[in-house]
Amino acid sequence: MVGVGVGGGSMVADCDACDSTFEAGGLDAHIGYMITPRLAIMLDVWGMVHHESFLTVYQEINTVAARWWLMPNLWLQAGLGNANAGYKWSGIFVNVEDRTENTAGVMVGAGYEFYVKPQFAIDVYVRYGTGFYDTTVGNDYVVKAHSAQLGVGFNWF
Repeated sequence: MVGVGVGGGSMVADCDACDSTFEAGGLDAHIGYMITPRLAIMLDVWGMVHHESFLTVYQEINTVAARWWLMPNLWLQAGLGNANAGYKWSGIFVNVEDRTENTAGVMVGAGYEFYVKPQFAIDVYVRYGTGFYDTTVGNDYVVKAHSAQLGVGFNWF
């Protein structure tokens, strides 16, 4: 099983220059193995980014995930892995950048395959992910992020 997805959504970010909710674009990819006709185990890579004027905010989540089809076209997915988030403020006189260390991350999602052929499917899905970020960092730059995405995926079996 191999697939890619693209979508949009929001990121809730908490950092010195970006304490807000932003619209964001997302891209994800996965590769895995169908254990049974209704269960797949996969590596899932997902990133979301928001950019405007001088500010860029992003989050990446990489997980080992399981996807289970409740019904022939409806699936649920959950994964556990690592996450990191960061921001960059590039102004005329000030350049500030910070990024978290890799930390534990989670992702959950659900999707519906609206176009299905024996070796290919197109789905619409929602997903949410975050990392367990350390908020007791000894400097002024604490970065946390939560991402939510509505997307369209393309899957080959």
